[in-house]
Amino acid sequence: EQDPTFAFRLLVDIALRALSPAVNDPTTATQVIDALEDLLFGIIRRDLDVNRLTGPQGRVRVLLLLPGWEDYVTLSFDEIVVAAAAQLQVRRRLDRLLRDLSASAPPSRQAAVEAQLEQLVTHSVAG
Repeated sequence: EQDPTFAFRLLVDIALRALSPAVNDPTTATQVIDALEDLLFGIIRRDLDVNRLTGPQGRVRVLLLLPGWEDYVTLSFDEIVVAAAAQLQVRRRLDRLLRDLSASAPPSRQAAVEAQLEQLVTHSVAG
């Protein structure tokens, strides 16, 4: 209720467990990426710059530390991209999601997605 990144973190943790050598369940990781897709497309065009509350004269009264688009994208992909290096199924799903996000994102939000695409390529080659 008070942490807008909580659902993202839970999903990433599930994906990481699914991609661990002990569990090795790429299908679950892919399903998690589907859920992350729903969350990210839900906020892709939403105004996330709502961290200033002003008073009647327009003066800032409260500054909130809230995540921005880049924070959500980084949280959603950084760890999964690394963990999925050896999982073709998961890498393909990540690639498709990132390309869809890039095509749908406003220009100001595309750089964060493109950076994740580059990381996916880097880790795929290295893995």
